[in-house]
Amino acid sequence: KLLDACDYFLPNREELAGLTGEADTEAGLTQLPEGLQTVVKLGDAGAGLLEAGHITHVPAPKGAVADTV
Repeated sequence: KLLDACDYFLPNREELAGLTGEADTEAGLTQLPEGLQTVVKLGDAGAGLLEAGHITHVPAPKGAVADTV
């Protein structure tokens, strides 16, 4: 598996759902290989971090978006 060679995995929620088959982000995170440090990008909802089997939600900072490219 390609993910076994990764130190960090940074998908957005749609990519995670496509990879795991789970529409729920937390359920998708639990389907990933153990030990894989993962940050799921959730747009204006922030991010979800999976590290050592624990899921942490980090809210996005408030502010005006200037450029997303």
